[in-house]
Amino acid sequence: MTTQATGLFLLIFMLALSAGAVNFDVDACPMWSDGSHMSLSHCAVIKISMENNDYANILGISMPLTFYAYGDVGSWEILGYEGLSGFEAGSSWWILLNEFWTRRGTAWDGQIADTINWSGSGLVGFPPNQPMLPRFKFRIHFPDITTGEVGYFCVDSCSIPNATPSGKYDWLFNGLPASFGGPYCFRVEHQPCLCSDVNSDGGVNLLDVVYLLNYLYYEGPTYQSCFPDFTCTDCAVNILDVVHLLNYLYKGGPKPYCD
Repeated sequence: MTTQATGLFLLIFMLALSAGAVNFDVDACPMWSDGSHMSLSHCAVIKISMENNDYANILGISMPLTFYAYGDVGSWEILGYEGLSGFEAGSSWWILLNEFWTRRGTAWDGQIADTINWSGSGLVGFPPNQPMLPRFKFRIHFPDITTGEVGYFCVDSCSIPNATPSGKYDWLFNGLPASFGGPYCFRVEHQPCLCSDVNSDGGVNLLDVVYLLNYLYYEGPTYQSCFPDFTCTDCAVNILDVVHLLNYLYKGGPKPYCD
């Protein structure tokens, strides 16, 4: 067992019973519509929101989650993970412990339920009466979904499989009830478009760069084709996507994440 996982035992000594609840929500973006369904395409940002309705600080948290897919989504890649709104590494809320680890290391192959766990503890903790805000963000790429295929990607709470004793790393919130409300499942279908063809004229060239710049900074018309988050790093389209497209077109940079 890793030293990160061993650190979870420290949380047991920091529990304090109180009345309240911890509630969650999960959403994903960007979404596109075929007129009948809303779907994720080649990549997505999964955001896990959390609120603290308790009257006291939550000093210790263990939060295991499982990601899984079915249908035509055969695999996925975790491009990055980020803590938000007080859950960042080094945050004053979590000065004693702030650990993120996976049951299967980096082998997110999607063949079984790949399990992650975030754990944190501190002298300050997660303050009371916190609103529902995004606390964790995962950037996920679906490399093998092709046009015409449809699948689903899900997030749920879990216990770490094969733990001894059973459920050792299950949810832990200072003895509080935690209502995750899962599973949260999102439809995945490849958006049929020519990657980087922002103006939808059938080609990928400098005109698409100009079109995207006009959209971003000069109130030009919106993009006509794929959602141009070419870096697949956030839900937003920004100057980083322009730079990515320029590097791809003229400097041999990596292709945009559209397939």
